[in-house]
Amino acid sequence: MKKVNEGKGCIILVDMGSLITFGEIITKRTGIPTRTIGRVDTVMVLEAVRRAILPDATIDEIADALDENKSYVGHVEGVKDSNKLPKAIVTICITGEGTALKIKKYIEDKIPEIKNGLKIIPVGLFSERELDAEINRIRSKNNIQAFVGTIDPKISDIPYISVEEIMNGEGLKRLKKLVNMDVVGESRLKEVLDDDLILFDVDVSMKSDAIDKMAYMLEEKGYVDEKFILSVYKRESMGATWMKGGIAIPHGDTKYVTKPAIAIAKLKEPIYWEGDFKTDLIFMLALKEDAKDYMLDLYKVLSNEAILKDLEKAKSKEEIKEIIIRNTIPSN
Repeated sequence: MKKVNEGKGCIILVDMGSLITFGEIITKRTGIPTRTIGRVDTVMVLEAVRRAILPDATIDEIADALDENKSYVGHVEGVKDSNKLPKAIVTICITGEGTALKIKKYIEDKIPEIKNGLKIIPVGLFSERELDAEINRIRSKNNIQAFVGTIDPKISDIPYISVEEIMNGEGLKRLKKLVNMDVVGESRLKEVLDDDLILFDVDVSMKSDAIDKMAYMLEEKGYVDEKFILSVYKRESMGATWMKGGIAIPHGDTKYVTKPAIAIAKLKEPIYWEGDFKTDLIFMLALKEDAKDYMLDLYKVLSNEAILKDLEKAKSKEEIKEIIIRNTIPSN
């Protein structure tokens, strides 16, 4: 070990469980930092050599990248514990840092509280070798929680979220969970309630006018495709989507939803929705199949007479949103 050490420490690759303790013994006797990985195979050894050639690579970074199961890695004296390092998200674009910076800003705009718990590091590089070296450098100083961007660096123990996932909303939810930011005290409906999708004092006289106005608004803003509106009418033909309390909840097929959302319309005057049933408050649901949590929170609102009375008295779309969010904040 003294002979092969070049100053950064040594990675010990072993094929038997009992040898995993050798790293600790060697570090205590020589002072040389070590990382030990068990149950190795030929491919892992070759990858270890490839990564060790990179000038800025550290033994911690190489061992973390190689090991798919942390239970086989021996942590010994002289090696930093990644859990003690500051948490970070790395935004990546292979063609330059400009796009990585834009992704960073988008995440910070959509999840402002994320800046309180970790930092977002933009990386823009032109080659795979440069990318590996830069990630190794960042990992030596940060505990990377996720990669977000246009290229997957394929590091087994760090999840990757594409830009497409971030833009359609699903990636933001994943990101919150990864960094333990299913924020206690924040309504889940906040994710699907957009100010631009709340209409106040709408002047319509027929059910079809209301459906058209709301469905076309969702389509225009990119939440649904052009087939969504027809699926809403098909669903209405099967039976009116009307709830006790005078609330209409039209909805279309989930396969035509591109980004989950709830559109709301507070009408100037009540209209007939089905038979003798009237409504002046419409919630058009453009949700995907995994929308159970949103539906449970929405049901809390629509089944509560006191909340419905507050919504009826609301004087603006901002007030409507505030009432809904306030009444769906988790109690814990």
